[in-house]
Amino acid sequence: MCSDSSSSRSRNRNTCCAEVLHFGSKVGADLENIVYYRGDESHYMIMTPSKQCLVEKGCLAAAESLDGAPLLREDNVDLENLKSLAKEVAQHFGLPTLLTAEQSALIFDFSDTKRHEQAMLFQDADGEGAPLPISLAGDALLEPFWPTGLGCIRGFLGGLDSVACLSTWFKTGDRDQALAKAERAYRALKSVDSQTKDMTLKPDSEWRIEPATRYRHM
Repeated sequence: MCSDSSSSRSRNRNTCCAEVLHFGSKVGADLENIVYYRGDESHYMIMTPSKQCLVEKGCLAAAESLDGAPLLREDNVDLENLKSLAKEVAQHFGLPTLLTAEQSALIFDFSDTKRHEQAMLFQDADGEGAPLPISLAGDALLEPFWPTGLGCIRGFLGGLDSVACLSTWFKTGDRDQALAKAERAYRALKSVDSQTKDMTLKPDSEWRIEPATRYRHM
């Protein structure tokens, strides 16, 4: 759930473990956790209700025979009941309950998450031409959804990483050298999260294409 607020201050993260348990016993909503992010323009509240909770609150229609993506088909989700649940939770924790006009409440399935094993690979083809380099850039490599700003920074850093590795290949013609650089940069990129932003070098105005100018451990 997200709500706009022009008076919001800098982003603040607040996890309420004990309160989640109290809320669940009070209103019968089984929540595994709840996280609240407050930014300069928007608020985000992310909660993890159980499937049974969503059924009991009328957010999901059929649940016994469905799982994963089919469970969240548009015709199986009651958006109004989902909004009501989000408001109920927000009100309990003293959070804003004014919903945005669009995409005010969204539902995702995080029971099965994926990440790419290789940051870069070369696809050989028939003929005498050079192999095709394939590189995923940025947040497509790692957990594509999480509203903490990591998508932006990982996208930016990952894009630079890809350019640096391709540059190495173009200059040397050595695909193994390019792949090794890509894997080192990928490991460094995975270490950058909201708690370890110091894994990047400061000041960022001195960042260049080469990963060693941006990551602390390269």
